[in-house]
Amino acid sequence: MGIDLAPDDVNCPDDTIAPTANGAFPACPHIVAAVYGGLVAAANFADSFGEMPFAEKYRKAAAEIRDAAKRILYCSRTESFARRIDPETEELDMTVDASLFGVPAFGLLPVSDPMVASTMRQVEDRLRVRTDVGGIARYERDAFSRVTEDFGKVPGNPWAISTLWIAQYKVAAARSLDELRSAFEMLRWVTRHGRPSGVLPEQFHPFDGSSVSVCPLSWSHAEFVITVLDYLEKRQMLEGNTPCLG
Repeated sequence: MGIDLAPDDVNCPDDTIAPTANGAFPACPHIVAAVYGGLVAAANFADSFGEMPFAEKYRKAAAEIRDAAKRILYCSRTESFARRIDPETEELDMTVDASLFGVPAFGLLPVSDPMVASTMRQVEDRLRVRTDVGGIARYERDAFSRVTEDFGKVPGNPWAISTLWIAQYKVAAARSLDELRSAFEMLRWVTRHGRPSGVLPEQFHPFDGSSVSVCPLSWSHAEFVITVLDYLEKRQMLEGNTPCLG
């Protein structure tokens, strides 16, 4: 049950939550976080099979990745995780990107960590589509299927996935029913903008709310289901005064 792992050999295979034409830089936080989560899962499997040396090895590698991510991928000046780092120049790309939700989603850091809280506040604020339609864009100045050059008002078309990621973060961070309400409103936003049949597209037009690009998109539906399940579980915990973990 042995796997040779190199904690410093983590590559980002695409540009963000979906490919663009700009190429790719290694060390994207959401990819690093996914590797961390995989190592923790591998350690748990090793525990189950009584392979304690491997469990220790995987947890040690995961801890090294977590510490390196905090040291290298977080910018104290902006109080946010970078979108990615260029391994040759060590330059941080500070474009705000919804995929930064991967940091808490894969357990790299808890939602209560100040680094996560500050990053996610910026994601929600700077990617919010400031039109009557609303929603959350993928990342700043997203040109994919864009319908306007007014990136100040519309950083990109609102996506169901990125909006639901913010909802999932709000669910995880909520410590009261009042705090949970904003996540529920995001779920309602997604259902209001879906097709009459209930199917969800990839993204929405920022001015009239109509479907843009692929429809239906399985990924949008999957994130909706995840968000609903997370919401119901958290609501039950809060209503029952059960301590919230994470």
